[in-house]
Amino acid sequence: PLSYVLSPGFGPLRHVFGPPAGIPSIGHGWFLYSFAFARLMLNLLHRCGVRPVVQVIAAFLVSCAFPDDVLELVPEETRSWLWHRDAAFTYKGFRWSFLFLTACYLLGFHGGPHAVHLARRHAPTSRCVVAVLVGACWTAFL
Repeated sequence: PLSYVLSPGFGPLRHVFGPPAGIPSIGHGWFLYSFAFARLMLNLLHRCGVRPVVQVIAAFLVSCAFPDDVLELVPEETRSWLWHRDAAFTYKGFRWSFLFLTACYLLGFHGGPHAVHLARRHAPTSRCVVAVLVGACWTAFL
């Protein structure tokens, strides 16, 4: 089935990615919910016509200014569900796993092509182009 391909947490490797209760583990979908939220924000902001620079700056400002205790307004069962399924949320919290990673995703999405273009244009020699491009891609990714 398609679920076996999409995630190693289902099917024949379930015992590897889903150990018995009490053993700390990083679930197979640790990044899935954060990525889905970031992609949803990217699509929503794009449809609303928000400029890329404003998207990135606003996302970082929200990730820095968002108070942690606001999450107490979310029902307990929703927080518990997220806590059990998203390792980033479990160990880092909502602000890091959703808001800060969304800001990083937007920065990489909007800044990545520019970083690669600058690296190609300003590489000192043709031998350094590969190193500069790899560095630019990692910088854009981070």
